[in-house]
Amino acid sequence: MEANDLLYLDDMIKGIEEAKNPERLSNAWDKVNGDFKQRRKGKSQLLIVGTRWSVHDPLTRLSEMYENNPRARFKILPALNENDESNFDYDYDVGFSTLYYRQVREETSDKFYWLCVYQQEPIEREGLGFPDDELKYYNGVLPDNIDAVVAVCDSKGTGKDFVSMPIAYVSGQDVFIPDVVFDDGMPDKTTPKVADKCIKHKVSRLDIEMNNGGDYFGSKTSALIKQGGGHTSIRIFFTSSNKIVRINTESDFIKEHFFFLDKEHQNKEYKAFMKNVTTYVVTGKNKHDDGPDGLSLLSQLVKGLTQGQVKIIDRRKLPF
Repeated sequence: MEANDLLYLDDMIKGIEEAKNPERLSNAWDKVNGDFKQRRKGKSQLLIVGTRWSVHDPLTRLSEMYENNPRARFKILPALNENDESNFDYDYDVGFSTLYYRQVREETSDKFYWLCVYQQEPIEREGLGFPDDELKYYNGVLPDNIDAVVAVCDSKGTGKDFVSMPIAYVSGQDVFIPDVVFDDGMPDKTTPKVADKCIKHKVSRLDIEMNNGGDYFGSKTSALIKQGGGHTSIRIFFTSSNKIVRINTESDFIKEHFFFLDKEHQNKEYKAFMKNVTTYVVTGKNKHDDGPDGLSLLSQLVKGLTQGQVKIIDRRKLPF
């Protein structure tokens, strides 16, 4: 059959098992580019509906391919919006309430399934760099013996990236993250946020990556901290290391020594940061990796601070 007016494709990937199968994903993409497209005649329109299971499935690949095409339209409507409220709660008890979707999220043991089916966010089930169950969490109560409070800021210029600044309370080799900045706003919005967090937590040292206008970001933040009565030492640095390699190299130390707020104590911005971290894939394309990047830079800073610590040993307890 040929499509003279409309070619409609529905659910080309049927579920998790197919999404996990690279051969099935490749075959589906070949069908879209080959068999299906050959059926379109003249000015026939293409309408595709389905769940975005994988970053490699046809829906996701088509959206990336035609992202800047003015004739292409992509509509993604998640169950819960950015305010964690239902997009389908209508009058007269029609649709689904915010409470309903939140309960589904809590009761769904497979995070991959929730993100794909309900939130339309394709991630790779295999190859996650920082899975939820491999990270350590705490209830917001910091230990008494804090050695230092430091932070690293991955700044941004004019792009779509996020300013990512995890704040670390260092206790020995353990690193507690009670607060973060994770904002895709411009510097006039994000520099005051970074400065306020440094003042609030009495950050002693803040490292700002020079990439993407970090020099301006650093000088502006420094001035705001001084105006607010803070005493944060700012170091602007440039890193030439490969970001992906750095993230993957530091992941073991982060999973072993970093403690994040549990979900009960996370605010909206912290949740967005953790979502960015826990959906990062080691192999594959990440739309944004600012959260993991900030953590990798922080990991390097913390290791540099703690490796030179001196341990006092009682000679009377030595075996010789």
